[in-house]
Amino acid sequence: MYWGKEEWDGPQSLHDMIDWGEDGEEVKNLVPEYPIHFLDLSKIEHPEYFKTELRPFFELYKNRNNKKEFIEYLRNSKECSKMDDESWDVLGKVTNSPKMINQFKNKAEEEGNMCRALEEFYDDGVAEGEAIKLIGLVCRKIAKEKEVSQIAEELEEDEYTIKKIYDVALSFAPEFDTKKIYKLLRDKKMPDVM
Repeated sequence: MYWGKEEWDGPQSLHDMIDWGEDGEEVKNLVPEYPIHFLDLSKIEHPEYFKTELRPFFELYKNRNNKKEFIEYLRNSKECSKMDDESWDVLGKVTNSPKMINQFKNKAEEEGNMCRALEEFYDDGVAEGEAIKLIGLVCRKIAKEKEVSQIAEELEEDEYTIKKIYDVALSFAPEFDTKKIYKLLRDKKMPDVM
C-alpha cells in the first residue's frame, strides 16, 4: 500500500527494479516480468466500490484534506462504525499518528460508536487549538505588560478565564510556550479555561 503525497514513481515490476547494465538486454529477455501489485491510495477514485471494512477507511483517506467532507462522511456513514482494529491501525500509520488513533480507539470502545468517537476526537482537537490560540494571544498581551482587565476587554473574553491563563502564563515568561501552558491548565483541570 502506498499513501505518499506524490504519485508513485518507483518500480512497478521486477524488470524496473534491476539494473541491467550495458549488456543487460540479453539477460533481461530471460527473466520473467513480474508486476509489483500495490495499492496507491491517491488513485482510488471510487471508494464506494469497495465492499469490505476498508471502504470507510478509503472514504476517510479520500477526504483527508477536506475537513467539511471528512466530518460530513463521519456524521452520515454507518460503515464507519464497522471498521475493525486493523483498519484503524492502518489509518494511524497513513496519517502518521498511531498514538492519536489509539487514544481514539479507546474512546470509541468506551462509547461503543467509532464514528461518534472520531467526531468527538476531532471536536476535542479543534477546542484544543482554540484554547492554545487564546493562550498565545494572552501571552502576547502579557509581553506588552497589559493587565488582566485590559486583556479581557481587548480579547472580548471574561476576566475570570483570562486571569487563570494569565497566572499560569506568567511562570513561563518571557518565552511563553503555549502548548506547555495549555497542558498545565488542562492538567490542573480548569474546564472553564479549556
